[in-house]
Formats: sequence, C-alpha cells, structure tokens
Amino acid sequence: YVVGISHERQKKGCHDRYADKYHNGAISISLADGAGSALKPEVGADIATKQVNKTVTKHFDYIFESDIFSASHKLTHAIRTAFGIYAKRYNCNIKDLATTLLFAGVKDDKFIAGHIGDGILACLKNDELVILSPPDNGEFVNETYFITSNSYKSRFRLFKGNLNEIKGFVLMTDGTCESLFDKRENKLAPVVFTLFEWLDNYSTEEVNSALKENFEGLIRKKTTDDCSIGLLKLVRHDLIIDEKSLSNR
Repeated sequence: YVVGISHERQKKGCHDRYADKYHNGAISISLADGAGSALKPEVGADIATKQVNKTVTKHFDYIFESDIFSASHKLTHAIRTAFGIYAKRYNCNIKDLATTLLFAGVKDDKFIAGHIGDGILACLKNDELVILSPPDNGEFVNETYFITSNSYKSRFRLFKGNLNEIKGFVLMTDGTCESLFDKRENKLAPVVFTLFEWLDNYSTEEVNSALKENFEGLIRKKTTDDCSIGLLKLVRHDLIIDEKSLSNR
C-alpha cells in the first residue's frame, strides 16, 4: 500500500492497509481502506486486515462448512469485537475505526473470500480475470459501506467453494481501481495478468519491491487516493521421484 497524493500534500498518513497470514494449513490475504471521515481510519484498517486473516486461518474449516449467515457472522463478529476492545481501551467510538475490507483465503482445494465497501475482489479463473465482487458505492459515487456501518450485515459479501480452475485472487482498494479497473467495460486492466506472472517467476520480496516501485511511480499518479493491492497466486508443483535415489533408501 502507498499513500495517496492528496494525503501526502496534507501530511496525512496512508489509510490503506494490507496483511497476510499463514496458519493451520491455510493462507489469507486482506486489504482495507480506512474511511477518510473517521478519526482513526488507519487503525481500523490495520485491525480489520489482521483480525480477518486470524479468523479465516484459525477457523477455515468451520467457516467453509457453515451456511453463509453463520460464516458471515463468525467473521464480522470477530472483527467488530476487536474494534470494541480497542475502542474501550483507548476511549473512542467504534465508528472512529470505520473501514472497508477485502480478503481471500485458501486451504487445500477450497477458498473463502469476502468484501464490504468499495474496491474490487477478483480471481484468475481459466486464464481470465473474473470479478467476484464489484465496488459497493451506495446511492452516491463517493458513498460506500464499512464494517462499522449499521447495515454491515446486509452489505457484507461472502464467497466460498472449491478452487477448480481458480489459480489466484486479486484485491484492490478504490484508489487502485482508478488505474486498473475499467468501469465502462467492467473489466480489470490486462496488466493484472502480468502481476500474476511475476509471482510465477520471482520471489515474494522481488514482487513486493516491483509493486511498490510501480505504485509510487505510476499507479498513484492517476488518483489522489491511497492505493493498495493484494495478490494470491496458487502454484502447483509436480513431484519428481528419483528412482535410483529411492531404491538406495
């Protein structure tokens, strides 16, 4: 995630956050965009991204096997509880932590993904970029919904299923969408394919470095907003057995 030009000029910090976690055989990545109108947007985004990853990886099987209502409640309750604990400790209101949220988790051949607010949740399926969850902007363009909104139960979107032909997931906050999402065509920019290819050919550290350089030098210049992206690519390795080595054991 990188700070937007407007926040930089106003000497404000970045309200976007990214997090990932691997635990119990599951991996989860998440993005959040703290509300500019909130008093502690970056704190809310930080708590939400870390808590959703913790819950997804710890309770992946329960969430996957539960009905949508129960699974959604498990996730949103965990995040809002974490908000409540922070709000009580630092004497603030839960609304002060308002933030959007996007996440995707994988375990074995299954996935769980979710979204509330603006931004985009998409997947790489059959070598095509498929949008699972488009921006939820409400009645007005600059209006969206947060995990702290009164309507969070009805606005929270949850997806789960078998991976099958899905090879990866991409999460974007609204600032990044300005550059990588064509609203008229409802399509992601072809360069997203290139980003997935990077993960096939380079280490995580090298990809992170390249993303940071491109976001600071190119992506954020097309918007005044903070920009962030999360990529999760599934790479399947073939097992090669050396018969000679095997026979010697």
